[in-house]
Formats: sequence, C-alpha cells, structure tokens
Amino acid sequence: MSLLIKKALIIDPSSTFHSLEMDILIEKGKISSIEKTISKETKKVIEGKSLHVSPGWIDLHAEFNDPGMEHKEDLESGSEAAKNGGYSTVILSANTHPVTETKSQVHYIKSRNLSLPIEILPLAALSEGLKGQNFTEMYDLHLAGAVGFSDGQLPISNPDLLKRALLYSKTFNGKVIIYPSDSRISHHGVMHEGVSSTLLGLKSDPSLSEEIMVARDLAIAEYCDAPIHFRTISSANSLSQIKRAKKRGIQVTCDVAIANLIWNEAALEGFDSNYKVTPPLRTEKDRKALINGVVKGTIDAIVSNHNPQNIEEKQCEFDIAGFGQSSIETTYSLYQTYLSPLIPIDIWIRAVSIHPRIIFGQELRAINTEIAANLTIFDSEMEWTVSASQLRSKSKNTPLLGKRLKGKVIDVIC
Repeated sequence: MSLLIKKALIIDPSSTFHSLEMDILIEKGKISSIEKTISKETKKVIEGKSLHVSPGWIDLHAEFNDPGMEHKEDLESGSEAAKNGGYSTVILSANTHPVTETKSQVHYIKSRNLSLPIEILPLAALSEGLKGQNFTEMYDLHLAGAVGFSDGQLPISNPDLLKRALLYSKTFNGKVIIYPSDSRISHHGVMHEGVSSTLLGLKSDPSLSEEIMVARDLAIAEYCDAPIHFRTISSANSLSQIKRAKKRGIQVTCDVAIANLIWNEAALEGFDSNYKVTPPLRTEKDRKALINGVVKGTIDAIVSNHNPQNIEEKQCEFDIAGFGQSSIETTYSLYQTYLSPLIPIDIWIRAVSIHPRIIFGQELRAINTEIAANLTIFDSEMEWTVSASQLRSKSKNTPLLGKRLKGKVIDVIC
C-alpha cells in the first residue's frame, strides 16, 4: 500500500526533519521519501490545514482486561481504542484473570500482535498472584517477551521482596515498575485527603501514602544500584524526592497519568465516579507541580492510565464504584485543549514517544527515509465532541462525554 502525507509538520526532536513542514511518502511499509513537495499518485492521501506527524506514541500503562474481563475490554477493542487515541504501541498491565505470570500467558498476548492494528507488549507480574510475597520466574518471563515486571496498581508492601527483585532483575536488565502507595496509610481511600474529602465526607487517601513509599523505594534502589520506575506519580513532594534522587545518580524514572495533569480534587465535588481514579486527583498545587515536572524533565513520560469499567461499576454509589477512566482515546485531546500552552509539543512527543521507548528498551525510530513507518498523524486544531459512538473502547467511563475538545488523531501507521 502507498500513502502520501501532505504538508505535515514533523515533530521529532531526534530527526533532522524536526519542525519542518514536509510531504512524506510511505511505500510497502517504509518511508521512501521526505520532501518539501511530492507529486506521486498513491492509494491514499492524508492532508489537512494543521497536520502533524511524529514517531508513533507508546502508552506505558493500560488495561485491556484480556483474558478474564473481556466484558470491559479485550485485545481487539483495546487496540482499536489505542489507535483511535494515537498509540502505535501499548504496554499492558499484568493484572488480568488469570494474572500474567507464566510464559504461556506472555506468549498469548505477544501472539496476538499479528492480528491487531497496533503493537501490544506485556508486563508480567512482579509477585506471584500479585500477592506481594514471592517474586515470579522473572528471567523466564523476560525471555518469553515480558518488557517489565509490575503488580499494577497494587503496592509492594514487603521491602525485602522489592530488594531481591531489583537485585535479580538487574542481572538481565529487567525493568521493575512500582506503584508507590502504603495501604496502611491510604486505607483504600476513594479520594485525596484534604478539604474536599472533609466537605464531601468521603474516605480519603493522603499523599503521604505515596510519598513515604517513594522515599523507601528510592533508598532500596540506591542500595541495590538498580533501575526503578515509578508509575503514575501524583504528589509534589514525591516529585521533589525523585528530582533529588536523579541528581544523586539513582537510576529512577517516573510517569504521570493524564488525569492528574488535568484535574484536581475539586472535580469530585459533583460525586461523578468517572473522576474516581488511582492515584487520586490531588491538590491544585500538586497538579501544577506535575506539569512543571513534565516541562523540566523530572517526569519522563505521560500515560493514559486507561482503566475501562463497565456501566454497573460506575453508575452506583461513589464509595463502591470502580476506580479508573477510559482515557486512551482522549489523552492527546486533553493535552492539546488544556496543556499545550504550558507544555510545548516537542516535550509532549518526548513524553509519549521517545522517553518511554528508552525506558523500556524499545527501538527508537526517528523519522527518516528507508525506515519502517511507525507514525502518529494528528491535527492540532481540529475540534470534536466526545461521544460514545466515536469511542472504540467497550467501556465509556469518561467524564468527557458531550465535551468539546481541540486536537484529534487522524491515523496511526504501524
């Protein structure tokens, strides 16, 4: 198949074509030509007034619920949703049913790549059954194709387990991903502990539950001289600790969920369970600090934190509603609508494409000729109204239904 992209602004800080408006010709899956003007008849042409092209985006944290909870999402619907949101690669959480903790389960996910429109990569469980007691057969899972090890949004309460996992995984360059939260402090709270939780009378989760675990895990990573990645940091104090650790040479990286860059705790005042997420939305001070952390580079990646829930788990009492948003299809539009004046587009591309690939040891594909085409094509000015019919995910648990957003993904070439 041949494809011509006309007059697109290339956003790729690692490419010699960065910030240039060019025509891009793709033939037989490769970029065959990049010129100011290309006049060639092709099977498909993509053009627009404010068209942009970047290396394909990669989402580090998404749940496709397959196997076990396919009524919420499956690999097909999740992949279509990811492509609709601009992602050419998605790293899937291990908290499926059964848990992704055997070679056969890793092979099941990897084998589906041939039939899906994007690339999916599995994380394997860090601990057996996500119980936090014994670590899994990490090396075998690594050889089978797991790109890292994580218990998802469950914390590793046992510090000795984390120490042994870090020491073991560094022998084969394994990646350990941690969700920092102390359940003995969070007590399964449903929102951030603060003024809003007091006024609403809801069980709360203080930022201390995250911060104390970040401090502990940084100390363990330094002791082991091993890399560690924190998923979905939400607190300004956590970010300060990570910034200091990076300056001291500790091998730490981290990401932030789009929800924590857009909203704060006040969003829950209407008891809309679609704002009930993990980690919880915190203060406006935290939100601004996280944005600054992205700009300054302390935060390495922005993730969708896609967590689809069916209608029964969201349209119920707030206390018992499920956590999470269906967010993979609206992450870019939220950025373009609310964050683009604060976070330049080249930093966005670093945070959703370049840095995530470096962290997880994936091939960097700078936009150039004679390379396999792995591209995200998006329009920075196109406006659209979020509706259930436009979303490809099986679950529609988003607070954005009916909202007008700016910025739309046009296509993903993978």
